[in-house]
Amino acid sequence: MRLFVLRDGLVRPRLSEFEVAVLKLVPRLLADVGEPDGDAAAERLTPQVHPDDPERSAEFRRLAADMIHGTRQADTATLAAGLDRVASGEALTLEEAAGWMRALAHARVILGARLGIEEDGWEADRAASAADTRIGVLHLLGHMQDDLVAVLTGDL
Repeated sequence: MRLFVLRDGLVRPRLSEFEVAVLKLVPRLLADVGEPDGDAAAERLTPQVHPDDPERSAEFRRLAADMIHGTRQADTATLAAGLDRVASGEALTLEEAAGWMRALAHARVILGARLGIEEDGWEADRAASAADTRIGVLHLLGHMQDDLVAVLTGDL
């Protein structure tokens, strides 16, 4: 079953109480990211744009960091603001749904970094999935993000 559907130009979530509760954890997760030199999640969110040229990478960060951080904060705020409305049955605009999609992408990057996921294929490790609930959350956020992408691209 799809967790999000497009109807009348609005994205209508069909989320359980549990799924809404998981989403309510995302803004806190996004707010807990530290600085790139000490937090694996921050490093993954701000990769070296020019790996062979640290000076150029530093210049890119200097020029773009405020814009990237501002967009990430705006997406987090959009998600947080929409959660109570969605829990009461309201729909999201296409712009809000796009912000949710980006916030979920950032949350997945953060969780992946903190779990030490470095390569494709991590999903196959069922023992790790059973031992760490964060992997279950990572799967759920991925499912939500996939549904939002499908709704926003018309790929239903």
